[in-house]
Amino acid sequence: MSKKLYILLLMSLSLPGSFSLAQQIPPDVLVRNLENSRAALEQIEDSIGISNVRLLESLEQLAESLIALNLYVEAHGVLDRAIQITRANEGLFTPMQRDLQVRKIENLIFQRDWESARAGMEHLNWLYVNKSLQIDAELIDDLFYLSELHIRGIGEDFIGQQSTHFRKAATLNWAALNLAKALWGEHDPRLSPMAYRLVKQYHAQLVALERGERISIELREVVPGSGWVRERKAVKQAFYLLGIQLLNQIKNIHANAEPPDRQGMAMADLYIGDWQVIFSRANDAKLSYSEGYAGLQAAGVDKARIDEFFVNPIVLPEADFYAAVDVALLARSPLQEGGSRPDVSTVPDSIQFSEW
Repeated sequence: MSKKLYILLLMSLSLPGSFSLAQQIPPDVLVRNLENSRAALEQIEDSIGISNVRLLESLEQLAESLIALNLYVEAHGVLDRAIQITRANEGLFTPMQRDLQVRKIENLIFQRDWESARAGMEHLNWLYVNKSLQIDAELIDDLFYLSELHIRGIGEDFIGQQSTHFRKAATLNWAALNLAKALWGEHDPRLSPMAYRLVKQYHAQLVALERGERISIELREVVPGSGWVRERKAVKQAFYLLGIQLLNQIKNIHANAEPPDRQGMAMADLYIGDWQVIFSRANDAKLSYSEGYAGLQAAGVDKARIDEFFVNPIVLPEADFYAAVDVALLARSPLQEGGSRPDVSTVPDSIQFSEW
């Protein structure tokens, strides 16, 4: 796995969790936290027994303290115990288990035990699909987070599993997006960042496809493991069409806002132009960029701000979809040394596109 591709994949990855800040805490504090967690658990066990569901919070705190000190094996046992308590009190498959299963998978990933982590991820996916009581925002977030774990696996699991992680991440992202449409409606603004996550993933898959290594062959397989592969050109065309579909969906979301978000629509045109550049569609990109530039002017964006935005063009993948010029410039501000603005004196009155 190349460093370039790994960094690109991490743009789509944020691995929140109760253990993510452990490295910022001094070691002596971590040890003291662990001792306190052990003592608190023992005290509660003495008063309510060793199988009471009220132990779960203390067990999770103990697991967090153990993981913070890299005591992963012991943490695994603590999390297993917590899961068994939920099963004894509430049944084999309950929503309460889901967070514990996630913690267990994270712990396995910290140990670099990806084989066990993959098995846990499959079980968690089964729980989401078969044991979810209702479609809600929590389920959608859970599906996205599981997809992020698969994206992390592309960079960290062994190379033979890269295409598997790519496919499963895409499947989970599409499932979450479609559930969100069913729950909120296809023009809800919350769908925009969800669609853009998939755009970034297909860009990452394009990079992998063009490298020509094992992952390139696996991404072209008609059926995983079959050895029957499609032409690279056909797969690239599929990625292009999927990306255009998603970016047009983002544009339609802004078009159907009340009132219509014309600046957001224009920004979507610029992202569409970027996507067309990536796939060497110069004529289409010229039209999209022109429409985006004209759309920003029609939306009343100050010309100086538009010029500032265009003076240092950045082609996809941007970290996020920015629906306004000011938001995009703010996101790019660290790129300007000393926080100074770029020189816009050489920006022409009308946009020009030079093919690479």
